[in-house]
Amino acid sequence: MKISTNWLKDFVTLAPPLSRIADRLTLAGLEVKKCETLKTPSDTLFEIEITSNRPDWLSHWGVAREIAAVENLSLKNPKIDPETGRMPPPGWKVQIKDLAGCPYYTGVLIEGITETKTPEFIVDRLLACGIRSINLIVDITNFVLLEVGQPLHAFDADLIRGKEILVRKPKQNEKFTVINGAEIALKPEDLVIADSERAVALAGVMGGKDSEINEKTRNVFLESAFFDPGRVRKTSRQHQISSDSSYRFERRVDPEAVDIGRSRALALIQKYAKPRNISAVIKAGEKPQLEVKTVQLKS
Repeated sequence: MKISTNWLKDFVTLAPPLSRIADRLTLAGLEVKKCETLKTPSDTLFEIEITSNRPDWLSHWGVAREIAAVENLSLKNPKIDPETGRMPPPGWKVQIKDLAGCPYYTGVLIEGITETKTPEFIVDRLLACGIRSINLIVDITNFVLLEVGQPLHAFDADLIRGKEILVRKPKQNEKFTVINGAEIALKPEDLVIADSERAVALAGVMGGKDSEINEKTRNVFLESAFFDPGRVRKTSRQHQISSDSSYRFERRVDPEAVDIGRSRALALIQKYAKPRNISAVIKAGEKPQLEVKTVQLKS
């Protein structure tokens, strides 16, 4: 995974030389395989090796947290949207029909997007990490994924039938067209995001062709959820579909990042897309609670 040191500086102070920081991270268990200097955009990248038991390192904020720990520094938080004072979207509803596969699902309706140009700093940071710019909303979801580690999905709200989101198992013989245009036959153990008529996303893995964001999209339904790692892993393997989202979900994302990631995306959308209206958050299910353990150290 590529980590931009320019991006890390948003959250923690990096005292030069950067090679020293790389060595400290490697000694702490987060192996920095190499440092790469970019000219365009001007940046230094850490190429890091992530072990399967440390999904918290799969983001710039997570790596910055590790640096703050080994360097005894304070850690800054990403700027998020307060999500207050808003009304629920009229007529919209979210239901989870498979709580084992999706314990917690949240969504926000964003209406009347007026700006569609992606800011240069977002384009540059995505490019430095190997992701090309697609369009403003998709770029923001990718930006948040790389920044805080929470996968998001944006649907064209006008293509969601019945103003309804269902998290369910597939129907018998149900088929689904993924965003790259390939049609797949869904398995009984898969988990899909559906509207009132058909599946619109393969949960935690990839969105659908029929509801994807494009340059004409002006109304967006933004998803942020927690999906069962085992279900995502099995679906990804069976259909031979892998994505940056599935890579993180199958290693278990931080349940707290569901709300943080959504709020971070809304802050960026509010600032750069300038929508006419953002709804209150619609929620279904309960956020999984992590077991908190206390360890006492004696000198």
